[in-house]
Amino acid sequence: MGEKRDSEKEKPENRGRERTIALLGTELYYEIPVTIFRETKRLAQKYNYNLLYFSGETFHNPLEFYASANILYNFITPEIIDGLILISNLLGSFTACRLYRERCLQFHPVPVVSLGMAIAGIPSVVLDNSKGMYDAVCHLIKDHQYTRIAFLSGPREHSDVIERFAGFTRAMEEHGLPVDKDLILQGDYQHRSGISAVKELIDKRGKKPGRDVQAVVCCNDYMATGMVLEFQTRGIRIPEDIAVTGFDDSIISGYLTPSISTVCQSFETMAARAVELLMKLLEGNTVPDVVRVDSQFIPRRSCGCPDRTISNNGHSVSEDLKEHLKTTPREFLEYLNRKLIDLEEPVLMAWKKPLFYLREKDTWGRKSGPADFVRDFGQLESILMEETVYSTFIIHQYQKTIYNTGIALIKTLDLSELLEIIIINLPRTGVRKCCLCLYENPGNTTDVLPPWSRLILAFNQTGSTKLPPEGLKFETARLLPEEIISRQEWVSWVIYDLYYKKEQIGYIMLDSWDIDERIYSNLTRQISSTLKGALLYKQSQEHVRKLAQANETIRELYEKVKDENLRIKAEMDVARDIQTALLPYALSEIHQDFQFAASMMPAKEVGGDYYDITLDKEGVLWLGIGDVSGHGLKPGLIMILAQTVHTTITTNLDVTPAEAMIMINRVLVKNVMNRMQDSNYMTCVLLKYRGKGFFDFAGMHLDLLIYRQTTKSCERIMTNGMWLNVFDDITDRTKTLDFKLEIGDVLVLYTDGITESRNENRQMLLTEGLVDLVIRHGEKEVEQMKQGILEDVIAWNKGPQSDDITLVLVRRIH
Repeated sequence: MGEKRDSEKEKPENRGRERTIALLGTELYYEIPVTIFRETKRLAQKYNYNLLYFSGETFHNPLEFYASANILYNFITPEIIDGLILISNLLGSFTACRLYRERCLQFHPVPVVSLGMAIAGIPSVVLDNSKGMYDAVCHLIKDHQYTRIAFLSGPREHSDVIERFAGFTRAMEEHGLPVDKDLILQGDYQHRSGISAVKELIDKRGKKPGRDVQAVVCCNDYMATGMVLEFQTRGIRIPEDIAVTGFDDSIISGYLTPSISTVCQSFETMAARAVELLMKLLEGNTVPDVVRVDSQFIPRRSCGCPDRTISNNGHSVSEDLKEHLKTTPREFLEYLNRKLIDLEEPVLMAWKKPLFYLREKDTWGRKSGPADFVRDFGQLESILMEETVYSTFIIHQYQKTIYNTGIALIKTLDLSELLEIIIINLPRTGVRKCCLCLYENPGNTTDVLPPWSRLILAFNQTGSTKLPPEGLKFETARLLPEEIISRQEWVSWVIYDLYYKKEQIGYIMLDSWDIDERIYSNLTRQISSTLKGALLYKQSQEHVRKLAQANETIRELYEKVKDENLRIKAEMDVARDIQTALLPYALSEIHQDFQFAASMMPAKEVGGDYYDITLDKEGVLWLGIGDVSGHGLKPGLIMILAQTVHTTITTNLDVTPAEAMIMINRVLVKNVMNRMQDSNYMTCVLLKYRGKGFFDFAGMHLDLLIYRQTTKSCERIMTNGMWLNVFDDITDRTKTLDFKLEIGDVLVLYTDGITESRNENRQMLLTEGLVDLVIRHGEKEVEQMKQGILEDVIAWNKGPQSDDITLVLVRRIH
């Protein structure tokens, strides 16, 4: 990125820019990616390469929200980078190796090296997982005589997990011990799954620590930590009642009480080997398919061994710290808080191992004071305490700056002010260079980059870059405008995607001094949220401006609107006339076996209720009733469409009610859902007369009511189908059912405008109320019966009619 060095000018493949490699991993908020990034950064500078760290997320992460960050993968192209290192053991945590390999091959023709997972066809640097786990299990068996050993797995198809399980089974088999399936537990590498595993082991499987299970080997330290804390919550002692081991040698493993025995894998070494492989690839040399890095088991207190861990960072803090270590925990915390407030400028970067146990202050109650608590960790010396407390001071200083930055950000909704806050505050956290880019016309997809972006902020050690008010437009795939890319110094960028939920916003590029890169995650989340708010506010201001213009236009067009209203009213009248014309008429002449009475009263000019009484091409009687969600013109038009389709089907085809419903749904989905992009659904039931009083019916609508003349009672028949215009295919949800009308019985079809009408107490009539009305008027002729029911409904309803009302009565007379 920038001008070619003299040694590279004769190489056409550099295309006018400096050599650049990329590291693709997850957020820099815990030690594995941070360690790999720092070592890669050091070696990239040594080999005279720029480095871009793309902070993405795991493939197929079950938390879909995080997948938005994976849009950054699309920047991996030969136009901006020469080679790529993938932190595969993180990115592939939730993906089968085959699927992960397919994704990796999409980066071709960029030379790729996989770190942490062996990928066929891609040079890979991997840990000897099997040997590390083998050594851990052998230690438990030979040194502690444990024979009932459980295994806590990680994601099933992760290659590391497969290799670690192979090491576990080999050690058990070589010592003549069975691999008990009831002691194999499933986890997902997260702290919470260690807690869940304890519940599974003890509560569900009924295993008693010390008797049924003596030790648990975990596939990583985070799960081991969760296990230890859950065991301790239950009063189960580690290692007296049960031993626990982890894997990875994470920071927390050495600072928990008790410290966790673990398998150490050197991520610095793995990163170095990956960079060496990539350099050889870029030079055109042949490289091995797989490079394995040794792992080492580290025994600590959680398996029953003394803790030999000791660290010395070579610095000291004030003498009064030693005195305060002799005080009570409460007094020590008060002292620590005062120091955190008083500390102004750090003089030394000391991020090594956070003071985890200071956060767990409740456990101090078992000790006489902080000093005793620290000594009880094993071989920890006072210098380690000094180092850790000092590290806490340093961390707090940056966290306080980040917190203050966040407070300042949320206080403004003005985009210009927000950018100014970023320019002022980010350098205080150690960020020396920053570029902030917004996507133009972003969507919710991670498959492709928006074609264009705008650089809206850029600063470095010398100050901020003057940009046009609207930002500097450039092709997104180039990452930055050419005129902004540094041409004079080695460049190392960390790139975070900025998104809100699933909505893409843009991305931020950061470069810092040698500080803890974990601050980037908090910073970018704060910036994403406040940037989204500022952009919404800017949009609202633009809307206000446009509304003001629209108001002026409205005033100018007021007279024209009067005429337009008359035109619209005329069109509504036409629509109402069309709808009315499609309703059945001459009801007394439709079928000799029945008497009919029907009425539809729209709440507006055009209603969404539907009913039909018609004969098909064979002279068979069909009934239908339905209701389109919503009110007004659009539901009315959808109703007309459904009626037209129904008439077309029965006029031309010999079908069952279920088949007719399926066909109507297909037409509505195609025209209403797909073409009109409208989600109005429709309840509907169709009935077909078989003769001798038998009706077939299908669909989903309100209950069918039958007034039985012989008993003077009302029977309710539930419809059982699916709404229309919801699913593409309702075949599996639609069945034809039947019932019988005896002579003198009355079938009652209706819509919810009747049952949901309310009285003065806001009580609904409901189906039970309608049943009472049907029984009250059941012995009348159907036309008088209809009139009586509607008059009672209108009398019940207080206030204006809020929904369409439809009632259809069918009495069998022959």
